[in-house]
Amino acid sequence: MLYTPKVVYTGLESQGKSLALARDALTMARHCQYLKEKYGIHRLLFSNLIFSDDFYNKYKDFIRYFSNIDEIVNKVGCFVIIDELSLYFSSLKNEPLPDNVNRWLRQGAKQGVFIRGSAQEFHDLHVQFRRRVFSAYHCVKLVGSPRPAVNTPNSSRSVWGLIRLRPLVINPYDELNPRYHFSLPPFDCIRITKQLVSIFNTSQVIGDVTPLPFKHIERSCPICDYKKIYHT
Repeated sequence: MLYTPKVVYTGLESQGKSLALARDALTMARHCQYLKEKYGIHRLLFSNLIFSDDFYNKYKDFIRYFSNIDEIVNKVGCFVIIDELSLYFSSLKNEPLPDNVNRWLRQGAKQGVFIRGSAQEFHDLHVQFRRRVFSAYHCVKLVGSPRPAVNTPNSSRSVWGLIRLRPLVINPYDELNPRYHFSLPPFDCIRITKQLVSIFNTSQVIGDVTPLPFKHIERSCPICDYKKIYHT
């Protein structure tokens, strides 16, 4: 699963999406370190979530942060963690994605780009992004300690719990009647541990995201030199 091109975790708030990303980030960072030590390959891990100081200091040679998609488009040979995918690739925007972004998404695997992202609903994502997703999982917190929040008491003495990942049927995908692939025990589950919750602050709020830039296109007639400029 490490080299699966694009994987999305869905689910409502506090259902474990960020912890799923934390689990993948830990696996990716360890793999970056392994590649460097064994083969001398310097693979990077890009993230829009800020890691804890301990985690960052351990893997800082491989971690890079980004805020907007245009900062990582055209990057090759890397891992990418994107929380709140719909802020970058929203289904509410009808216009096509810029050509360079669409090309980067379509050719990610051959360029060694492997993305893990989260969204509350799979249909929140722009159709051009959804079509590139290899697999999606719906996160459900089965049981566990309460999640800390602003101005609420942290009554839990320990961090514990279990999150189940249910594989969504995304081809074809029906947002009004989502279906899941049949799976037998042991299901794909994530144990909520202190290690996972300390990789980054799962309560981080992703701020305003700069919209993807328009593409400036200028076309001219070779006979009469008529020019037309438009933006997509």
